[in-house]
Amino acid sequence: MIDLSVRLEKSPSVEELNASFKKAANESFKFETDEIVSSDIVNSHYGSVFDSKLTNFVESKDGRLYKLFAW
Repeated sequence: MIDLSVRLEKSPSVEELNASFKKAANESFKFETDEIVSSDIVNSHYGSVFDSKLTNFVESKDGRLYKLFAW
């Protein structure tokens, strides 16, 4: 699992951020809207599966800290 924490110059909503990843989906990168667990990924032909249900942000004095997850 990839747990990515990132601070962006702009402050998109979670929906806008997820829409960007959905647009980037292709034959090796899947955008998933359903809740998933590790057994859903076993034998997947995708290089990574973006888990949109886990996209989140935390407000901070520097702006927003985004948390993104992929399997």
